[in-house]
Amino acid sequence: MSNKIGAGLAAFYRRNDADDGYGDAIVLYGELPEIEYTRGENSNTNTASEYSQTRPGIKGISPITVVAKTTDTEAANLRADWASGDERKFKLAVPSEDAAAVGGVEEIILKCWVKNFKLMPKMEDETMVEFVLNVNGPGSDA
Repeated sequence: MSNKIGAGLAAFYRRNDADDGYGDAIVLYGELPEIEYTRGENSNTNTASEYSQTRPGIKGISPITVVAKTTDTEAANLRADWASGDERKFKLAVPSEDAAAVGGVEEIILKCWVKNFKLMPKMEDETMVEFVLNVNGPGSDA
């Protein structure tokens, strides 16, 4: 199964500070990002133990690389986010046939900061961007 199935259909939306809403769509052009939840481990070694023992450690979500087309405004906003390093909420909207998806769209909200930003040469009237989001955890719309 190819994970390019969401290209052109799925989109990221960046949370705005001004009106506390979401900006223009950042439509995925590349692969649908995989959201990988990870957990480290903490050693709990006892000298009397024959085996090394571990406990669950801190949780994390792996960085997400996004290749997308968007508006000039959203590209400028992403670049400003990269420059400031501020954490922001992003919403990933993916078409879904799941019964829990409202209006046929599954929404995943993440707290992120822009680690890497690349503006690609314009193709006709499209603004293409590639950026990496470092995810600090799940978010909420509240």
